[in-house]
Amino acid sequence: MAAIETFKSWAESTMRADVDALKAVVEASSADLPARKLAASALSYLVYKMDLVPDWNAGIGFADDVMVMRVASQLIQNHDTGELPTAASVALGRMSNEADVISDFLGSQLYDKLRAYVSKLTEV
Repeated sequence: MAAIETFKSWAESTMRADVDALKAVVEASSADLPARKLAASALSYLVYKMDLVPDWNAGIGFADDVMVMRVASQLIQNHDTGELPTAASVALGRMSNEADVISDFLGSQLYDKLRAYVSKLTEV
């Protein structure tokens, strides 16, 4: 359950910086459209109540939200984000690196499915 504690710590300690970083990508007019869509879809996912793990599930409702933000950040790294504030660039890099923790927790098959799911969120 160490991974769950890690996910919880992300929700408690870095959520604001994570949201601000994704918001900066959405607002960056010089960022590639796919990067902006990924960031916007990750932010939209945060407010969607009927997501993979519904937010009303006490104790774990946040887990999928922090996972989606990190997977989206990793996918965003494949695109030009334009000029971002330093704090946003650092947060995106951190979240992208933290996606490896999610991959280790889920295993490669489930992680690949999560990546595909996050990629398709841009179509919703």
